[in-house]
Amino acid sequence: MSSYIIAGKADDPSFARAEYAAKQVLALYPNIFMRFEMKHPDEWRDFINSICRKYDFAHYPADFSGPLVWTLEGSLIGGSADFVQAVCLEKFGIKDLPSVSDPSFKHMAADNLKQVKLDHHR
Repeated sequence: MSSYIIAGKADDPSFARAEYAAKQVLALYPNIFMRFEMKHPDEWRDFINSICRKYDFAHYPADFSGPLVWTLEGSLIGGSADFVQAVCLEKFGIKDLPSVSDPSFKHMAADNLKQVKLDHHR
């Protein structure tokens, strides 16, 4: 079973596209595991730096804006575009994904940020 962790800032349309693409994979391949680490923009830098140290993803700068995708085993996939291309399109054959500039991803990102803010107040 393939397992992926997709981490990004909640307000990032690129993270929203990776999330959308991952959900397309899950719809066709329910035995795949995807975990979404959606972070408030204020928490992102500390989070991604701790992940890069933990998994030795040394070639990412401290101010890397994300998103970042890796496997549960700690193998780096890369950024959102790497994940969409290598995993969603090439490995699982997902077709016709909208580009990151599609307005729906800005809307998803805004909704994601609202959700993260709500979760912080609970």
